Amino acid sequence: MHAAVRLTKPEPFVPETADDSSKLPAKYANYRFLFVHYPKGWGFNEADGFMPELSEIVAMPGANGIGDDGKLSKAIGGSVQKGGVIINPQDGRLGEWVNYVASYPCRNGRKHYCFKSVEFDILSDGDVKQRDTSKDYRRFLAHIRDGGFIAPMSEAVYNGLLEVEGRGLERCIKAASNNPHRAPQVEAKQKRIEAMRAAWLAMNGEATPVGSMSGAKDESAALAAELGGAPADGKVRPTKPTKGEA
Repeated sequence: MHAAVRLTKPEPFVPETADDSSKLPAKYANYRFLFVHYPKGWGFNEADGFMPELSEIVAMPGANGIGDDGKLSKAIGGSVQKGGVIINPQDGRLGEWVNYVASYPCRNGRKHYCFKSVEFDILSDGDVKQRDTSKDYRRFLAHIRDGGFIAPMSEAVYNGLLEVEGRGLERCIKAASNNPHRAPQVEAKQKRIEAMRAAWLAMNGEATPVGSMSGAKDESAALAAELGGAPADGKVRPTKPTKGEA
């Protein structure tokens, strides 16, 4: 049983100034999150080969059994029961991506939670542009793929992705039969399918692999605390909500 906690020093209210140019507009406010990977969560691009596609468990009250307190335990348990693997933000194996959840302040007093490498430019007219940091995120995904965090892509998932591309090729061929100018699309789709096959063989050892606002505040510690400490393999098992927890 926890002892009572006395709160004696409330923070003084400071009205926001007219010049709030260092904060994001209120519409950017959102909720903290954790990355989770499901077995079917895979995609392909020619530069990186097959890459995991991560989903998010978002601490939004009313969604996935999350209560007004924003605790994620119940949502985490449900995700794991569906085959999800939680990416613990304080897993030391993440290396440079430890504490991948970060945030920027918004003008309404809330926060914009994001991946730690996300950056913004706030222009003089107040418009906000997000910088392209996708290369860093792709490196993060490759680390998740290759670092033992998740199971390798299954052959069934690979066949499913290939089937989708095959249907796309059929549509391109049909369109090109009526419009010769669409022929390059057929060639591009064929090359993509060939690259997918080569990447699959490479993953199985049968070929050579296919080849400003910054400094967001770290927001991962609280999320990781809710995980109760990850096991040695980095995976989180379902947890039973404590009394009174939504």
